[in-house]
Amino acid sequence: MKKLFSLLLAICMVFAFNSCGKQPVNKSNKDTAKKKSIVTSEKASANTTSVKKSKTYENFLKIVSGDTFLVTMKIGDQDTASTLTSAKKDGKLYNDVLSPKGNFTTITKENKNYILLKDKKTFTVSAATADGSSAPDMSKKDMFDTKAYDTLNFTTGKTEIDGKSYDYEEYFKSGITLRYCFIGDQLKYMIMTSSDGKVSKVEFLKVTNDVPDTLFDVPSDYQETTT
Repeated sequence: MKKLFSLLLAICMVFAFNSCGKQPVNKSNKDTAKKKSIVTSEKASANTTSVKKSKTYENFLKIVSGDTFLVTMKIGDQDTASTLTSAKKDGKLYNDVLSPKGNFTTITKENKNYILLKDKKTFTVSAATADGSSAPDMSKKDMFDTKAYDTLNFTTGKTEIDGKSYDYEEYFKSGITLRYCFIGDQLKYMIMTSSDGKVSKVEFLKVTNDVPDTLFDVPSDYQETTT
C-alpha cells in the first residue's frame, strides 16, 4: 500500500517539484518550445522586474513563510489529470492524491504516519521516520522555494488559456521556461515548457493559510488494517 501511494504521489509531483533541469538549451530548442506552447496569444513586456515585487514570489511566500498552508493543484491533461492537496499546520502534514487510479491520503502527526485508502475506508499506521515513509512537506519542495527566485528576473505579459485572459510572469531557469498565470493577484496556472518543447500545466485550485484542524483527523468510520 505504501509503495502504491508513493508511486502515485511521485507521478503527480515529478514535473511540478523538479522543474529545474540542468541541460543547456540552444536557440533551436527555444524556438521549438515557443511553437509548441499551449498559449494562444500573448504580449510580453520588454522590461524585467525584481523578483521581490513579483506575484509569484508573494504567492509562494504565503505557502512557505509560516507553519500553516493549504494548496490544491490539478496536474495533467483533462482525461488523466490528478488532483494533489497538500497542507501543513502545527507540525502536522497532509497530502491527498485523487487520480484515475484511486484516492489516497497520508497524514503525519504525533510521530505517526497514517495512510488512508478513501475508496475502501481503511487506513494503516506506522512510525513516522526520516527514510521517506512520512508524508512529504511540500513547503520544502523546489517549486515553492522562494530563495531560488531571489536572483532571477522575469518578464510580464498577457496570455489566453482556454479562451480566458490572464496576466503572467515568466522565468527562464536552467533551460526550462516557467510561466505563472494570474487573475489579479491570485495564482491560477503554472505552464512549464522544457528544452525539448514539451509543455506541462499545473492548475492552482486553492492557495490559502486557512487550514481546518479536522483535515488531519482519520474519519471515525475508517477501519484500521495491517497491510
